[in-house]
Amino acid sequence: MFPIKNENLEEKIEQSLLFINTQTFHIASNVKAMAKLLDRDNRKMNTILHTTHENQTDSVLLIGYWLNWFMRKIDPQVALKINNALILEFLSAHISYPSDVDWHRKYLVQQKHNIECGLTRPWA
Repeated sequence: MFPIKNENLEEKIEQSLLFINTQTFHIASNVKAMAKLLDRDNRKMNTILHTTHENQTDSVLLIGYWLNWFMRKIDPQVALKINNALILEFLSAHISYPSDVDWHRKYLVQQKHNIECGLTRPWA
């Protein structure tokens, strides 16, 4: 969020928007920056609980977790599947591709205990 905190993008972006966050990313300054961009109905935020910034890459699959050693984390493959399912569901809703996301929706329902929807309070 650092690069966009002072860009006033909420005035420039009209498109639908999807935020997929990790739990450790919810510090007060990031939440404040994200709140400005979530002011419309076509904007959506999901936080994958028990994840860190490394879950947004495949490095955790290769070398394991290396951030926040003492934090309880979910299986990195589960985090990646949740991330991908959220993206595909969003794309299907906004550009009708892929057209069949039933499996992904079912997976998100199964994993709802690992997902926080909407803008939440800072955790860090």
